[in-house]
Amino acid sequence: MDAHAAEVAFLAKLRELKLAQSPAEKIVKRPGNQLWLHAATNAQLAEQLCRNVYWFGINGNPAWDWGAGSGGNPTGEALARGNTTSTNCGGFNACARWIGHNVLGIPPGELAGEFTNANDTFITLAGTQGIDRAWQGNVRTLTQDFAQLGAYFFKGHSYCRCGANRLDASTNVMNFAQKTDLYWCELAITNTLVTVQNGRAFMVTQRYQPTAIPGPLPYCCVSYTSLRTFRHFLPIVAAAGGQALTQGFVNAMPATTGNNWETMLLVSRDHLTTQFRQALNLP
Repeated sequence: MDAHAAEVAFLAKLRELKLAQSPAEKIVKRPGNQLWLHAATNAQLAEQLCRNVYWFGINGNPAWDWGAGSGGNPTGEALARGNTTSTNCGGFNACARWIGHNVLGIPPGELAGEFTNANDTFITLAGTQGIDRAWQGNVRTLTQDFAQLGAYFFKGHSYCRCGANRLDASTNVMNFAQKTDLYWCELAITNTLVTVQNGRAFMVTQRYQPTAIPGPLPYCCVSYTSLRTFRHFLPIVAAAGGQALTQGFVNAMPATTGNNWETMLLVSRDHLTTQFRQALNLP
């Protein structure tokens, strides 16, 4: 579709659907990246749509936040209309698809949802900024805090697919070929039976990005709850001449970031005492 015809069609749909002043209208009319300028193919249009959804989440008003549930936004329409401001990764991407299908005329068969397995557990690429402007990650290392590292612990994730291209409006990662292109570290839980009461602990089973992690291989990812529960197995003060995980470090670590997301520490196994590892079934 040429730009003029697309502009006429998109503006007519905005009026028909009564979307004046809504997030959807602002996404379609993003200054400098109005979606009708990217309507040469549905693939180009879908990509820019997801970019514009992310742009609105980072810059728009009202602010959006990344909550643990759908926030009453199962189809994406509520977020697109401004009837809710809280949703999850699936909801942000569903919002993009709702606009794509209902305003832009992209067939549902061309712009669809895609998901990791429910139990896929991973840390996103370092330097990621989620669509929630107030959430700068929930993973840190011994030397980099959450904002410096810019990484997120995810258990399950969803995004969009247009043809062979994957598009994630929630993290602004576009045109990736497979789910592991989103991963920095893939994780495997070690303490399933004690997760609820004692916190979670994972081994890093695969790294897809070479971003440095302090200390030698292998690496672990441990939750705030597990750190607090078993901090008595950690030293009170750091040993001379080395970076160590201490009780003081744990005491200063926030329990959550963003909209109540538990914090996680990515750490070398060598920085955990034997007693701490045994308590969480870390090898």
